[in-house]
Amino acid sequence: MTRLESELAVVHLVRKSNGPSPFVAFLDSYRRHAAGAPHELVLVFKGFSSAEETERCARLATDLPVRSLIVDDQGYDLGAYFAVARQLPYDRYCFLNSFSVLAADGWLESL
Repeated sequence: MTRLESELAVVHLVRKSNGPSPFVAFLDSYRRHAAGAPHELVLVFKGFSSAEETERCARLATDLPVRSLIVDDQGYDLGAYFAVARQLPYDRYCFLNSFSVLAADGWLESL
């Protein structure tokens, strides 16, 4: 595993069953609004059946430094979040569901 640039992970869930629109809306808001706190963006691809499907979606974020994980589409989002926390060694996490859209600068600092 590569060295972490930050102790804080912002984890965004990307569900295949939702289609690309919610992910595009999240990325647009993420680019538009500065977080106000150092962090690493982690994309969790849930329910994708192949690396090719995941790559097509991940290309939407090629301009951003991201880390990504793939999980199956079983259970609720909470299961995916626990999987991330078990697999990645961050001290703190900010979990955002598939329909999250950031609305203001300093959103992460405010948390």
